[in-house]
Amino acid sequence: MSRSDEERLDVGAGEARSNHRLAPKEKALLLALMREQRFSNVARRIGYSERQARRLTQQVVERLGAATRYEALAIAIRERLI
Repeated sequence: MSRSDEERLDVGAGEARSNHRLAPKEKALLLALMREQRFSNVARRIGYSERQARRLTQQVVERLGAATRYEALAIAIRERLI
C-alpha cells in the first residue's frame, strides 16, 4: 500500500464520532447485517418487516455519515458502537 493510500484511509480516523449512540434496535440491526445477506433474514432476526429493516438501515447509514450499509458497519465497528 502506498503512502497516499494510507493517508486516505486515515482521513476521518481521528474524527470524533463518539457522539454517535445507537439504540438497541439499531445495534441489533447492524449485528444482523453482519451475519445475514438478505434483508428478509435481517428483518426476521430483529422482528421487523423487510421494509422497516431497510428504512432503519438507511437511517443508521445517514446517522453515521456513511455512504453504504457496509461503510456504516465499518464505522460502527471502528468506533466500537457494536
